[in-house]
Amino acid sequence: MRKLIYCFIIAVFSCNIFIFKIYAGSPGESYLGLIGITDIAARPSALGGAYGAMAEDINALRFNPAGLNNINQYEFQFTHFASFEEINYESLMFGIPLLTYNAAAGIAIDFLNYGDLNKRTRYGEDKGKFSADDLQLTFGYSQKLKNNIDVGMNLKYFTSKIEEEKANAMAFDAGTLLAIEENIILGFAVQNLGGQLKYISQKEDLPLNFKLSTKYKPMRFDNPPNILVDINIPRGNKVNFNVGIEMWLNEAVAVRGGYKDKVDEGKIIAGLGFRSSVFQLDYAYMWANELEAAHRISAIFRFGGDKEKNIYTSKKRAFEQRFAPRDTYYDPELQTKERTKRTFQFDKDLNEEIMFFTPLGTIK
Repeated sequence: MRKLIYCFIIAVFSCNIFIFKIYAGSPGESYLGLIGITDIAARPSALGGAYGAMAEDINALRFNPAGLNNINQYEFQFTHFASFEEINYESLMFGIPLLTYNAAAGIAIDFLNYGDLNKRTRYGEDKGKFSADDLQLTFGYSQKLKNNIDVGMNLKYFTSKIEEEKANAMAFDAGTLLAIEENIILGFAVQNLGGQLKYISQKEDLPLNFKLSTKYKPMRFDNPPNILVDINIPRGNKVNFNVGIEMWLNEAVAVRGGYKDKVDEGKIIAGLGFRSSVFQLDYAYMWANELEAAHRISAIFRFGGDKEKNIYTSKKRAFEQRFAPRDTYYDPELQTKERTKRTFQFDKDLNEEIMFFTPLGTIK
């Protein structure tokens, strides 16, 4: 097992060094539309986009499809992001656990509207307004292999419209994750591997990117945070990195912070998270110097699947066990039974007797 881990690490770093030599200094410009954006949802955004090794929810589909395999329930997520100058992002994502096959599938629909733009001639003459928007459909699949290795792949269809002109493209993502230890995960992903976008006669390459990710949880803490780092090697651009940290104060409330190396505006982002057994609400706030500050809100609904592995329930059980009195034996089943005894059993108690409270007294 150790030999396999060492081989994996050497292969990943060797691959990245090779890619760096080929692409880091190559000329060209990346397309800046929807297909080049991954951190649309609030939770990844609050972590600075460092989400390649997080592998906890449906958002793994955008960063490293191998992490999709770790969802144990059906997940539905809606995201709204209002940016500057009336630019709006909308996203719907749906995750499907295939527990029998140690696999999972995911679907995402992303829409980006640029609002009304001014139309001018080359001489600056005003010609009114025009609109532009992007649409992206993503279908992903992830499979767990032996030796704590996950692999995954996405198929993406992208279409962009500027006034009456359209451009379409197909792209692929592929990735793998390796859990070296219980608290250390390494990941590698290739994003937007495909052809070109063509507007009339102008062609543009898709924003090909190679991503190396890691997640580390320092177990010395009673409630260890998630420390995340992503290194991106995009074609035609400089190597950049994202850093994020997430701390769950208990099973329901989280605080997050992130840093983006690539962007000029919005380098520092922060956010909050709230969750229950069926619902999760995430918020992210991006600071900017010259542009308007941006807010992102995402909501995840979880249902069906393996409820025993529900992330909220498992975290709550871990918190209760961690902070249980040292001189007592913690038994979650016994605690549940005791809690049930103190809970009003509606059907049973209501059938035994009905009580009406009146000014004259109690009538049974």
